[in-house]
Amino acid sequence: MNIKSNITFYYDEDSLNKIGNVPFFLDGTNPDLEKIKKYLSRDISSSDYLISYLDKFESDDIFEYIKKAKLNNKSIGYIIVCKEEQLSLRDWDVIYKLEELGFSKNEIVIISAELDHSVFGEYTSISSNLIFGEFLHKYRTLIPDSFFDKNLNSLKNKKIISSARKFNPIRENFYINFDKNYSHLQNNNNSFRYYGLIPNCKTDTDTSGNEYKKFNNVNYSHDIVSTDAMMNREEYFYNTLLEEYNNYYFSVVHETLPKGCFSEDSMYIDYNMLYPNYPSKLQAGEKVLLPMTTKGIFFVSSLPNIEKHLNDIGVETFDGLFGISYDSLDYDNRNKKILEICDTINKMSFEDISDLYNSISIQQKIKSNYEFVLYWKNQENIKNEYLKEIETLKNLK
Repeated sequence: MNIKSNITFYYDEDSLNKIGNVPFFLDGTNPDLEKIKKYLSRDISSSDYLISYLDKFESDDIFEYIKKAKLNNKSIGYIIVCKEEQLSLRDWDVIYKLEELGFSKNEIVIISAELDHSVFGEYTSISSNLIFGEFLHKYRTLIPDSFFDKNLNSLKNKKIISSARKFNPIRENFYINFDKNYSHLQNNNNSFRYYGLIPNCKTDTDTSGNEYKKFNNVNYSHDIVSTDAMMNREEYFYNTLLEEYNNYYFSVVHETLPKGCFSEDSMYIDYNMLYPNYPSKLQAGEKVLLPMTTKGIFFVSSLPNIEKHLNDIGVETFDGLFGISYDSLDYDNRNKKILEICDTINKMSFEDISDLYNSISIQQKIKSNYEFVLYWKNQENIKNEYLKEIETLKNLK
């Protein structure tokens, strides 16, 4: 059901003018302008917000447009959509420039699927519980509709899957610990894979770290998992992953980190993950959505308190399931605890695992997570949730 909203966004078809983008949350990636025209205005003086993608501030020309717009409508706000996993100094310069042009901190609204809202400090940002809306509807076909169209049952016949494609220091640490003390977990019931690929890799030599070399015999081919292949055949790629995850009761989720961590230099960060230059805080994305969609139990290898963050935005997690808690720990001890949990699972019979999986408390969590994905895949729900949020922010300007 549509919500009543009087918010209008400035829309401009002029390709040179990047201050009038159509918000992705209104109608997905390829909007039907006729369908959403009541939310759009070609008149700056009657618009509530300008909207741009942060990476579109390519020249100073755009600031001349913005300056004129603010002079024409002193109450107009600015929505910035950020697609990256960290804010560069250039990105902050753009935000500061908007202040110089007359926008107050509460008139600048930042939307990001990659960054926890606390990164933005005093600037206004969309609540973290809306981030999956952006993940599922703007950038990539992360959870393809075709997977649901197949009406696959949750066919659990294996125990644990752990698959990490890109290098980062937490993933490297996990697989170092795995190789050192838990290599026996690589068996017919479990799958532990690691590729160590760098961003935008083109060949199987575009890797970081050393641990990936020990997993070549259990990895898929480089063509399937390389960035180029994934981006060109994304629907195929994620369908393949989802169908695989569908067979496993448990998974280890290896969440993303800031792009500055995708190099061997990042091995020298401290265990508390403080990142003074890139305060990206907690991040969660399609990695978590895979087991949620396939009705699995998962444990997240990432920054401390990532699962608390997930709980705060409505995701059910499983920390402490076997009397082993890890969420508050630094990444080294966290990975060791998760591997200890994997060892416990590996020793369990399939009958005992099935009993645990089908218990009322676990099934309630699994059902909640699955419904969470379905809710945020619905474009109408996303539109309504974002409009409600922006309506609230507009009233606070």
